Amino acid sequence: MVTRGGHSASELALLLGVEAQKPMSDHQFPPVWAPDLGNGHGQPLFEFAPPLVYAAALPFFKGGMRLADSLQFGLAILFALGAIAVFLVGRKLSFSRVASIGAAGAWLFAPYQALDIYVCARFAESAAIAVAPVALLGLITAVQRPTAISVVVGALAVAMLPLAHNAIALLMLPAFAAIVAVRSAVSDQRLKTAAAGAGVLVGGLGLSAFFWLPALLEHDFVKTDLLRTGFLSWTNYIISPSQLFWSPWGFGYSMRGPTNGISYSLGLVHIALAVAGFLIAIRAANRIRRLDALVFAGATIVAALLATDLSWTIWAHVDTLQYLAYPWRTLCVAALFMPILALHAFERMGPRLASVALAVLVLFNIAHTEPKGIQTYDEAYFSADSIAHLGINTTTREEYEPRTVHYRPYFDSRLLTGVRSAPVVHQLAVSSNSQSFKVDASEPALMQDSLFDYPGWTVLVDDRAVATLPASVSGEITFNVPAGIHDVHVELRPTPIRRWAFYVSLATAVLMISLMMFALVTGWNRAEAVDKAIPARAAEARSRKRSRRPPTSKD
Repeated sequence: MVTRGGHSASELALLLGVEAQKPMSDHQFPPVWAPDLGNGHGQPLFEFAPPLVYAAALPFFKGGMRLADSLQFGLAILFALGAIAVFLVGRKLSFSRVASIGAAGAWLFAPYQALDIYVCARFAESAAIAVAPVALLGLITAVQRPTAISVVVGALAVAMLPLAHNAIALLMLPAFAAIVAVRSAVSDQRLKTAAAGAGVLVGGLGLSAFFWLPALLEHDFVKTDLLRTGFLSWTNYIISPSQLFWSPWGFGYSMRGPTNGISYSLGLVHIALAVAGFLIAIRAANRIRRLDALVFAGATIVAALLATDLSWTIWAHVDTLQYLAYPWRTLCVAALFMPILALHAFERMGPRLASVALAVLVLFNIAHTEPKGIQTYDEAYFSADSIAHLGINTTTREEYEPRTVHYRPYFDSRLLTGVRSAPVVHQLAVSSNSQSFKVDASEPALMQDSLFDYPGWTVLVDDRAVATLPASVSGEITFNVPAGIHDVHVELRPTPIRRWAFYVSLATAVLMISLMMFALVTGWNRAEAVDKAIPARAAEARSRKRSRRPPTSKD
C-alpha cells in the first residue's frame, strides 16, 4: 500500500472519520476544527478536508456500522451513482442502451479508478471521481434543455465536486466550461444555452462556496507550502509519456519516471476504444457529436500530457498546479472522458461485438480491482483519545498545522494554565469549538490555552473579548486576565471570509429555490390555462355547429 505520514491512506480516512464526528455532534457548521489532532492541540483540518465522503458514510455509521465499513459503503454508493450517470450521459447524447452500458463499464474499470481505490486508497479523491459523471450529466442536461429546474439540478450536481475534492474540481471544471462554450456556439438559442450552462457552473460553485472559498483564501494560515517542497514537490512524481501506455501494475511507491512502483497506464483497451470512438465521431454527420468529441478528446489529451514531463514548463510556472503535489492526478480527467468517447465505438460495433469488447475490457482490468491485502482496524486504537495522546496524524507533512506553530508540544491534559504564575483554574465545559473556565487569579496573569492559535479563536473574559497572541514557540493561544475571579470562554467564531463564504452559499441556495418555485408555479399556471381553454373551445365548437344547422319547418 502507498503510505503517507506513517499510515496508509485508508487509515487516514478512518482517522478523519473519527475526528469528523465531533464537529458534527457539536453543530459546528461549516466544520473547521479537529480538536484531537496536533497532539490534542487541534488543527483546522475540516476547513481544507472535503466533507462529501464523510457525509456519504454518516448514515451507515449512525445506523450502527463500524466506521471503516461505513466509509466503504458510502464510497460504493457514490460509485454506483457515477456508473448510472455515465449510462445516462450516453442516453442523453442519443446513444443506444448497449453503447451506454459499455461506456459505464469502461468507466468503472478504468485503471485510474482502481489505482485510486485499491492502491492508494484515497477516499476523498475517489469520491470526487465517482461524482464527476453526475456533475457532467447535470451539465449536459441543462445545456440540452435549458430550464430553471435543469439548471438547479445541474448546479446541485456540480456542487458535489468541490465538496468531494478541491483538486479534482480544479481539473474538471475547465473541461465543463469548454462543453458549455461549444454547445452554446452551435445552439439555436445561444444566449439561453450559455446562460443555462453558466448557471450550472456558477450555481455549483456558489452552493459549495462555504467550503472551497475559505480553503482557497485562508490556506496561508497553515503550512500548505509544504505540499510544494521537499519530497512532496511535484518534481518527484511527474511521469514519463510511455507510462501512459504501459507500466506494470503494482502496490509500490510513487516516484518520478518509468521506475515508478505504481502503474499510470490509461489502459490499452480503453485507449483503443477512445481512439476508435473519436475517429468515428469526427466523421459523423451530426455536428454536435463532432464538436463534443473534439472537446472530450482535447480534455483527455491535455490531462494526459499534464501528467508527464512534457509539461514540465507549465508545472514550473503555474503555482496553483504545484499544490496538486502529484502531476498524475490529472489522469482523472482522461478516466472520465475516454469512456464517453468510447460510446461511438460501442455504437458502431452493434450489440454483439459491443458485448465482446466490454468483456475483453473487463478481463484486461479485473485484476486491478484486487487489492494487495485486507487491512483490519482496531477502532479503539483510532479513538479520539488515542489520536490526541499518541500524536496520530492525518496528513503527510502536517500541512494543515497553523503556521504559528514552530515546535509542536506534547499532549497536555491541562487545557488552561498560567505562564509565570499559578491561578486556580476550574474547567466548566469543553467541546470541539468552545471551552469554558472559572479563573481565580490573585494578581494579573498571563494565561496559555492548549489550543493552537488560529484565526477565529476568540477569548472572552467576563463576556468581553480580549487580545490574544500565539506563544512564540508552541503557537498556543495566550491572553491576559486581571486579578480576581473571572469567567473565561474560548470559542471558535467564523472569520469574515468564512462568514461571507457561507452567505454566498446561502444566497445561492435561496436563489436556486426561488428559481425552482417560479418554474413550478409558472408550469401550474400554464396547465390550468390549458385545462380551462379546452372546455371553452369545445363549447364554442358545439355552438358553431348548432348555428350551421338549417332551420326546421313545422307544417
